[in-house]
Amino acid sequence: LRDESFGYYTNPPKSTDLDTLDDSEEEEEDDDVSFDDNDNSNSNSQVEEEGGRGHRLIGQAGDFTTAPEISQIFGECLTIWLLTQYEALNRPSKVQLVELGPGRGTLMCDILRSASGIKGVGEDFIRALSGDGRGDGKSRNQTHGVHFVEVSESLRLTQREALESLLAQKKNSWSTGLNFKQWETKKEKEKRLEGIMKKIHEEKSLGKDVDDELLRQIITEQEKDLQGRAGVYGESGTNDSIPIHWHDTFDAVPFQSSSSSSETVPTFIICQEFFDALPVHVFQKTDDGWKERLVDVAIDEDEEDSDYGSGGDSHNGRTTDGKSNRVQVRMIDGTTASVLAPTPTASPRNEAQTGENNGVQKKKSRFRFVLSPDSTPAMKSLLRIDNNSTTTLPPELDAAPSGTVMEVSPEALSLVQDIALRIDECQGAALIIDYGNEGSRDTLRAFQKHEQVDVLSSPGNVDITADVDFSAMKNAVNKDMKELRKTYEDADEEGRQKDNRSGKGDMPEAFGPQTQGQFLASMGAVERTIQLIEDDNTTDEQAEDLCTALERLVSTEEMGERFKVMAIARKKDGIFPPPGF
Repeated sequence: LRDESFGYYTNPPKSTDLDTLDDSEEEEEDDDVSFDDNDNSNSNSQVEEEGGRGHRLIGQAGDFTTAPEISQIFGECLTIWLLTQYEALNRPSKVQLVELGPGRGTLMCDILRSASGIKGVGEDFIRALSGDGRGDGKSRNQTHGVHFVEVSESLRLTQREALESLLAQKKNSWSTGLNFKQWETKKEKEKRLEGIMKKIHEEKSLGKDVDDELLRQIITEQEKDLQGRAGVYGESGTNDSIPIHWHDTFDAVPFQSSSSSSETVPTFIICQEFFDALPVHVFQKTDDGWKERLVDVAIDEDEEDSDYGSGGDSHNGRTTDGKSNRVQVRMIDGTTASVLAPTPTASPRNEAQTGENNGVQKKKSRFRFVLSPDSTPAMKSLLRIDNNSTTTLPPELDAAPSGTVMEVSPEALSLVQDIALRIDECQGAALIIDYGNEGSRDTLRAFQKHEQVDVLSSPGNVDITADVDFSAMKNAVNKDMKELRKTYEDADEEGRQKDNRSGKGDMPEAFGPQTQGQFLASMGAVERTIQLIEDDNTTDEQAEDLCTALERLVSTEEMGERFKVMAIARKKDGIFPPPGF
């Protein structure tokens, strides 16, 4: 799901898959689609070579539509919330705005445009993103500014184009520009890592021990060398511009200006329909206990058996019993599973020699879901279940009826804890908007062209998603922060508290989830819609579109109830939760 060229949603389509595109889209594509790993130039031609899949994922012509694509009011409401948190920190002179999974850049454009139009606090927020004009225009480790977490190069180009378009619209009214920091291509990353390894080998040949300190020194020297190469990062703008950065992971977003500095800036984080794209483990309760749902390769079972069905033969790590034509498949955790053996009607070797299959139709392989025969590593680590152990099951799992399904995303839980730790370190706040529930159930599904399709129907060409378990994420944050608070308190009592963190009693917490409809209403979505409708420049058609968009965003029959909002922030004065919660 995390493909470098096409983001979290898909793998590159094969050239043959492009036949399913609309005629209008086909005209813009070449007949042959290239995926040359050696071509890592950041250019529009690369997007064309990639089939433009990253652009087609989102919007009416894609697989799904997100809230920012529906109405600007969504972004304006999020801006209001961000500014309240910025105001609560007494308007610091530098801030960092991070968006995970920014899609086509629509939401960030709406936030920057909205904030710049709000006198006072909004204008101060924009200046703080630029570092109040005191930033180093050549530093790759700038903490202030806008930071996108996006793995797709084609979507990165789309995001940059969206911001450039915004800048062109506001060039006469904005006093702040945008300073785009060009990302490293895959080839440049490989070259940089080769340089690090070469330096390490040189140091080892001199008899030096390669410890953390030496490695940090090597990396720092390399960073200085890269920063000294004029134009290597495609920088534009001046020191009073807002720096725009791209990163592959959230961990790569810097929170200190340099490895030797402890200076941090408040961090504001937006995750709009991001967590639903993270992978999940699926578990199912059966009459024989809990099992993990896995993916297997199946063969149509209505055809006659052949080579694989005789006498306990071994083939590619599988053994057959010679009677029922089933095979024992060795799983990665050492267990075995009994599944139907693939039984081709013609020997591949003979078919290759003759070039035909003697008129007998070959079986078509396909993916299918199966249940694990025994405990898997995921069951042991995530559910604390080991069917080979006498350990008593947790009461809630033991009492679950047969057929119960649970989905667990360890990556989501780990990421949301990292976000909370970053806010504890730097101050700030985070907002997570996604469709989900308080609890887990069977929600794994796939979409293509706004239609729900089978998850395994066309791997790499459908948007696979699962509902977010907000209860699990909230518990992960609050439990982690509770343990961290205890650590701080113990350190305070012993006089060991020397870092610049918040100290005891003032820790970030997870709030919500609140329904999207209620949250947007509390941020003034209805009033803003009325204001736009009553504007003299608004046509009747535009007014109708505004009403339709508002209904879709806040109505319980549309996105208003299905989507939830969770915040990670500190209580104001230790008492009041953030607005909207």
